[in-house]
Amino acid sequence: MRTVARNFILVTASRLIEGGVRFLTVPIVLGYFGREDFGLMALAYSLHVFLTLADFSISANVVRRFSDHLVAGDNGAVQRLARVATSVYVGIGLLNLAAVLVVGVFAEHWFKLAPAQAQAFFWMMLSLGVSSLFTWAGMAYRQVLHAAQQVGLDETYNLLATVGTLLVLGATLWWRLDLVTYFALVLLPPMLPLWLRARRACQLVPGLGFGLSADWPLFRPLLAGTLWLLLMTLADLAANHFRPILLARAEGLETVTDFRVMQQVAGFATLILTGAMNVAYPAVARLDAAADHTRLRLVLQQGSRVLLAGHVAVLVPMAFGSALLLELYVGAAYRALALPLALWLLSLLALHYSIVMSFAMSRGQMRLLALGACTNAVVSLALAYGLAPRWGLQAMVASYAAYVLLQMLLMYLLALPAAGGGSGRTLALQVMTRPLGLALLLGLPIGAGLHGAGQPLWLGAPLFLAAFAAAMWGPGGLRADFLALRGRVT
Repeated sequence: MRTVARNFILVTASRLIEGGVRFLTVPIVLGYFGREDFGLMALAYSLHVFLTLADFSISANVVRRFSDHLVAGDNGAVQRLARVATSVYVGIGLLNLAAVLVVGVFAEHWFKLAPAQAQAFFWMMLSLGVSSLFTWAGMAYRQVLHAAQQVGLDETYNLLATVGTLLVLGATLWWRLDLVTYFALVLLPPMLPLWLRARRACQLVPGLGFGLSADWPLFRPLLAGTLWLLLMTLADLAANHFRPILLARAEGLETVTDFRVMQQVAGFATLILTGAMNVAYPAVARLDAAADHTRLRLVLQQGSRVLLAGHVAVLVPMAFGSALLLELYVGAAYRALALPLALWLLSLLALHYSIVMSFAMSRGQMRLLALGACTNAVVSLALAYGLAPRWGLQAMVASYAAYVLLQMLLMYLLALPAAGGGSGRTLALQVMTRPLGLALLLGLPIGAGLHGAGQPLWLGAPLFLAAFAAAMWGPGGLRADFLALRGRVT
């Protein structure tokens, strides 16, 4: 348990530091390169989604199998599995490299790019493709570390990459480097963790080294059950990353920059809640494995209500202060984005469904979750595509709000009953009535009063937070939920 706690602390701290650094460097990069070049970088990252998949999908079963071999002390089996897994991952990396090169070649025709921008974009996509190939090639080493319960060490290596990224940014500002050079250099720091992971994995498993193998039958069973997770991950990535692509086609790179700025603020808001969300998955899985239905129901109801209240306490004040946040973050010129940003932040209240999703996943409902996520992504992207020519940026925000709301309905109305968790409608009312009801009863009068008095809306943030905390902590509120969770869930 001490190892698990240490890993959790290190992972949470690493993610917060990494996300915080990324959040704080955006205005610096935007100010140095300008809106169009920053939009070009945002478009490149949005098109390059396969690199993100290195953290998802096929990892789960491979890590579990590595863990079995390590516990048994069978280093030979670890080496054989590592070689065949690396062969598969290198193949994925090569396919990804080919795909990004095709995008780079035809980008001038697909997006509103000038010839000079298209040339820069090609070299940026080439850099991303090569870095992705190296990342995939070293994936097995990372999985060995995770199987050996050294997740915290792995995240510590990532912090070194974060430091390297800051050094690259400093060198760019000092020597006035151009966009393509900066983009290529900023992909180098993540290569250091690749070498450190490989070195540590080879220490844990003598003779591991680097090799390839065509023993496909050894790897094929590990794909069982993970393809649905892969599909669900792809749907979520599509819902998040395809909107800048649609914007680039409809309105150009400067609007992509506006979207990226709002995405960074919204992403930082959810990053604040990451620690609480991460606790849900192991807690629900442990209780479900122990068949402790009483405690499981407690976590589903009281835990989800506490999580939603936390979302309200973070997101609603940020929505009140959206104009001030944008001005402090990237300058007064971006205050016009305050309303769509506020709507985006409020839509994130739906993400409290993570506990319900954890329960559905622990009960083997991956197929339903994957197909539902794909359907929701297609619906929301079709909405974005249809509205983009007229509404532009507002269409992207509205369609993303539609996606997260559809996801919430999927979890409560379909996934929860299918997993044997009872009526999703009943649970939704138990979870959402008090936090969201109070948010409306307090937020609307405060906002209307400030607007009518001609006062800045950011003044509503502390007023709302104080009133909401007092009301939620009263009798029958969060205090009772916390006492129930502390007294009955260990």
